[in-house]
Amino acid sequence: MSECFRITICVLMLILFLYSCGGTCEFCSYTNQTTSHSMCSETCGGGERYYFQYVCCANFTKQECERKCNISLTLTKSVQIFESCNKNCSKGGTYNDTTERCDCPEGTGGRCCNQFPPKVKRLSQQDIIEGRNLSVTCQATPGNPNFTTFYWTKVDNPGFSQKGSILQILNIQRNSSGTYTCTAENSYNNGEWGTHSQPLDVNVQYANRSIGKKSAYLTVGLPLGLVLLLAIVVVIVYELKQLQSAYFQKTEVSVHVTIIHRHALLDIDGMESIEQNPEIITELFFVISDDQQHDQYFVHEVRKTISEYLASISYPVDTMHEFTDGCAANISRHCFGGTSNSSRDFGFKHFTRNYFETAHAKGPPRDAAGGLLKRQADLAVLRGQAHIQNARDLNEFAVSNLTRTKSVCRRRLFRFLDFIPREGNLSFKPISNIRSVHQVIVDNSSPHIIIRELS
Repeated sequence: MSECFRITICVLMLILFLYSCGGTCEFCSYTNQTTSHSMCSETCGGGERYYFQYVCCANFTKQECERKCNISLTLTKSVQIFESCNKNCSKGGTYNDTTERCDCPEGTGGRCCNQFPPKVKRLSQQDIIEGRNLSVTCQATPGNPNFTTFYWTKVDNPGFSQKGSILQILNIQRNSSGTYTCTAENSYNNGEWGTHSQPLDVNVQYANRSIGKKSAYLTVGLPLGLVLLLAIVVVIVYELKQLQSAYFQKTEVSVHVTIIHRHALLDIDGMESIEQNPEIITELFFVISDDQQHDQYFVHEVRKTISEYLASISYPVDTMHEFTDGCAANISRHCFGGTSNSSRDFGFKHFTRNYFETAHAKGPPRDAAGGLLKRQADLAVLRGQAHIQNARDLNEFAVSNLTRTKSVCRRRLFRFLDFIPREGNLSFKPISNIRSVHQVIVDNSSPHIIIRELS
């Protein structure tokens, strides 16, 4: 036997051995021969890996084996087999073999449940005058992934949509009132979106319109479009009693009571005052403070607080009428000086103050308002319903319990002044015969004040 023939026989025996390794090779069956596994396509959340397993084809060629066995083979007469791998999920998620994905807890997402949406920060209500431009910026804490997109929608208007973090409405009108929604979103690696939203309430208020000519008066003597203030300072000395302990104390609290008469606003009062049908609203405005110096600085802060309230309800005032009792002797000249600065400090174009007799908190309805506050505070303490030890406690009690009324007064309003600044110059020189003056008129077009002996 020649050497070449022997080599040929050895090669054929080797091939036969390779295809029959591990037992008898049944034609078209899988052998026990496999390759090693590939790397998994994903590190978590379910991926795929593969390996090759050889097929018993005897001495047939690849094409003959494929035809006879009805199978697709690789060049090495093997089949590529895939299997799942790395089914682990983060953040408490569980792998679902049916959907072949992670079922993630609420607030998480992505292939591995390790991604989460951005979080939109709370939005404050926007009160805006009709005809102005609205601009509100939506902010969010980034999620994972941190690339964030924003868009705005409107609850009662499916057709409204604005892209971007800034809601802009130019020349806003009343029909734009309502609830808007800012949504922030990011894209997860499994094709889903993480979203979070916050609502924004927009209240479009009527623009200030002239109700009538400034020379027009109601039959009650109230100029249209003006505000009437009845102001008086009341010092309430009330006894505080804590039922849980055996001690008593007395604390002096300053309460400045102002009665406001103004025209009705639809958004605030549920009705609108017009020239043909004027509606007057009465409000009791209490300013409560620990400060015991009832000087010109205290009065100035009270007037500032009232002015800020009127601005907050979109009630701009050109002309202010005040009716008050006479100035105390120690601050009488400062009362006139403070009046002369009304235009500079509060923006009034015209200001008139009428003085009655000096009767510090004597006579209805001013003392009645202060008396009500005192009685209700006393009763609440005695019954153990409230713990009042200072002006702040009194204000919080009043805000929680006394804002609603059952009289012609529409509402009671309470403000707390923690600090009275006294660094400004509100001191003025004495004026002769000041106690005989009962009306002071200030116009921002004139550097002088006008005084009259009759209010």
